[in-house]
Formats: sequence, structure tokens, C-alpha cells
Amino acid sequence: MKRDLSTLQANADLHAVLELLKRWRDKSDNEDLKEFEKMMINISLYIWQLQNERKTFDNIIDRLRSNKLRAIERARRVEEKLEEYEKIQTKNDSISI
Repeated sequence: MKRDLSTLQANADLHAVLELLKRWRDKSDNEDLKEFEKMMINISLYIWQLQNERKTFDNIIDRLRSNKLRAIERARRVEEKLEEYEKIQTKNDSISI
């Protein structure tokens, strides 16, 4: 949850910076300012790409964790059934003798 709040804050800050740069650029012909704006846009795009990758990885991890837990539950049920069948088999073997 903390990561989500930090991400939201970082995105809001980036958006505010870009908006401020746009206003400054619209009022100025300063080439350095235009170049700075381009660099900030590139940095923002890179950060958003990293955030999307992180979200994708988190989703994959959640899905794999869920699959693992389902497999463990299935294995436990199979073990319980096997124990039941072994008890029945032992009981049948003792009756047959």
C-alpha cells in the first residue's frame, strides 16, 4: 500500500513539474528551458514504463503464488484421500487373513 501511495505522489509531482515547465516554455523562447522540458518528458516516460513493468511483474507474482497455493491444497487433499484408502486397504487386508 505504501508503494502505491508513493507512486501516486511521484506521478502527481511529475505531472505538476511538466505543467509548470509547459507554462514557463510558453512564456519564454529560452532554448535551455525547451531542452530541459524534453529531458523531463523523457524521464517521465521512462519512470512510467518502469512503473508499468513493476505492475506487470507484481501481477505475474500474484498469479504464480495463487497457482502454487492451489497446487499445495490439491496435494494435501490427495494425501488425505490416499491415507483414507490405505486405512481401508489395511482393514481389508486384515479381514482377508
